[in-house]
Amino acid sequence: MLPHDLDRCRAALLSTDLHERRAIARAIAEHAATQHADFLRLCYQLLDDPNLRVRDDILFHLKRFGDRDDTLAETKVLAALAVPQLRPRALLALGTVGTASIFPLLYDCAVAGEMFALNALARQSRSEMQRQQAKALGRTWLLSEVYNQREEALQALRILSTAGAEEDLLLEAYLKYGDELVVWALGGASARMLPILHRLLKRWPVGCAEYGDVMKAIRRLETRIAYGESADPADAQGMPYLGDFL
Repeated sequence: MLPHDLDRCRAALLSTDLHERRAIARAIAEHAATQHADFLRLCYQLLDDPNLRVRDDILFHLKRFGDRDDTLAETKVLAALAVPQLRPRALLALGTVGTASIFPLLYDCAVAGEMFALNALARQSRSEMQRQQAKALGRTWLLSEVYNQREEALQALRILSTAGAEEDLLLEAYLKYGDELVVWALGGASARMLPILHRLLKRWPVGCAEYGDVMKAIRRLETRIAYGESADPADAQGMPYLGDFL
């Protein structure tokens, strides 16, 4: 159960005991689902905490469970954005709680190559023009030499597009870098990719990790072709679930 005493909550967040930290994370998640207004009040208070680790954790919970267009949260998260240690999670949180006015800031941060800015930008894209701007950056990042940017590009394109629409670019990225997540995404593309994946399979010796990655994509695509999108282990967008950036 979530401690209602802020001092007890802070102590749990700052604990060096992993089980205690996991317990408070679960309790906060439950609180967000069952007593959402209280959860927000807790976040507002702890976003002013002098301890950066407490604020960093709360930014993570706001990213997961905060409300869109929350002007108070946005103001407090913008203040956190000025703290270098908090900036990555602050960007992620803005993707959830930010108002429509936040898009230009997120766009500038993404253009500058800041990690997590593209993720937030994709989630804050509201108009078709904004979606196209974010999608263009995602396509650029998918061919970046920086692995983390390619990973984030997949997450953004998962929000903004489909594997089928991006399959040629995904193939180009895989041929260039050989990323596991990229070839998995190709398993969510169109049937046109099936013979291409089989040709890619021949590049690798049986039993190696790369062979296994391509085989998984082939099985995924064959399953979708045979049984439809409802049989896809990924979501309906056809892109892999990358999880939260911790």
